[in-house]
Amino acid sequence: MWSSPLIFRRSDKKNHSLCADAKVWAKEARRRVKLFKDKKIHIEDGDRIRVIGEDIDGKTDDIQQIVSKAGETITSISGLHEHNFSAHVIAPMLAEDAEEDEQLGKNESSIIINYSIGYSTESKAARFLSGGDAEVLIWEKVWGKHKNDVSPLQYNLLSTPHHCSWHTLSYDSSSEMKDQAKVSNDAHSALSQTLLGAIIVASSKEILNNEDDPPSYRAKKEYEKIAKQASGEFWSVGSYLSADNQVPLIFEVSTGGLKHIVRSTGGSGSASGGAGGLMGTTPLHHGS
Repeated sequence: MWSSPLIFRRSDKKNHSLCADAKVWAKEARRRVKLFKDKKIHIEDGDRIRVIGEDIDGKTDDIQQIVSKAGETITSISGLHEHNFSAHVIAPMLAEDAEEDEQLGKNESSIIINYSIGYSTESKAARFLSGGDAEVLIWEKVWGKHKNDVSPLQYNLLSTPHHCSWHTLSYDSSSEMKDQAKVSNDAHSALSQTLLGAIIVASSKEILNNEDDPPSYRAKKEYEKIAKQASGEFWSVGSYLSADNQVPLIFEVSTGGLKHIVRSTGGSGSASGGAGGLMGTTPLHHGS
């Protein structure tokens, strides 16, 4: 179990309540942390927890063995080192002062991780950047921290934060300000560190040219431009391969890197099975 205490701590603020499932998750996370404090060693499967990011007021100081701070890299899963996996923690980060802490809610406390998955060295691994629901303020902070060394932000595959929300890229309301809504250059830069052939995916319903947010049509257009500059692609799971005949959007990691597997649609809208269902594969090359 990987979990951030800051998400639950900041959820008590107005308009940031937890759903029933999240409350159960938080309870289980507390149980596992307490168990570690009591036992320290010999934690078995089903009881393990990795705390992502420090908590405020030194509340994680006595459990540092299971804490992964921003800037650190995780190379083990369930207590075992994995030679073909690493996860570089980018966020959450503690607020710099009380005023900033007041601005931060649970979305801004999202876990941001750049995963490296592959069969050889990390430099040849497929890199998957996952940003949770992190919004514009956090991406600006991330860019401020990494603009002089962008390697922790580079990716072959990006899941658009907050289901392709406009507020990942801007403080302005797109529905109210229309074309006058401005993109944050720093947030945009943080999310633009593509490797050649990068694919950007929106985990969202079909993205239409309307005022929905998320997913935001204008955010989609920004991500399409980012992908195009990398000779890559943009996809929304809600319209892959079409809104009426959706099939799973599948990626495979092998010695050749990350591959996007394209499946044909059957008459019922499900993917065709077996090798006959493969229409082709698009290799995503490594490099800048």
